[in-house]
Amino acid sequence: MENRPPPMAALAPERTLYITSFTKITVPGLRIGYLAAPDRYVAAVANRHLVSSWMATPSIAEIATKWVSDGTAMELVGWQRRALAVRHAIAAETLAGLDYRHHPQSLHVWLPLRGEHTEEGFVSQARLRGVAIAPGSSFRTSSEAWQPAVRHIARLDHRGRTQDRARDRRVAERGQSRSAAARNLGETASF
Repeated sequence: MENRPPPMAALAPERTLYITSFTKITVPGLRIGYLAAPDRYVAAVANRHLVSSWMATPSIAEIATKWVSDGTAMELVGWQRRALAVRHAIAAETLAGLDYRHHPQSLHVWLPLRGEHTEEGFVSQARLRGVAIAPGSSFRTSSEAWQPAVRHIARLDHRGRTQDRARDRRVAERGQSRSAAARNLGETASF
């Protein structure tokens, strides 16, 4: 992320656990990350790790380490950032005229629900139309007031094409632009 603040571990290294993952920033199959901990927490962290994960697959750990060392990881991060830009351009076109929220470097967009829509009902109706979304409540971290919303991810293949094949097929069959299809989804989703 450009212009990001320093990680908390840089500000308070003596009391901060720094956890990273390769899955979202490089490729989904690289399911490994790094954990840096102050010396006084290493034993406790190792014990907790063994309870939840046991160990990383050695070949995956070797690949991740090699990719960090030879620059491949940063190349993949650059590819992911370019793919995110394409995803957000698709979202801007597809969701033109609709209220949605996103961060330009995030993997998803948030669609606030208005009126009497419930997250569960909207998710169910969207799935019936071939659109995969998740209820916002799945991502809640507090019990404070909440505006119902749903989360959607536009997936791309290695050529930068959307992986939402069901939507692409419907759009092509109807001969509509993506923005017209989004308006239709907004109208037909009033259930």
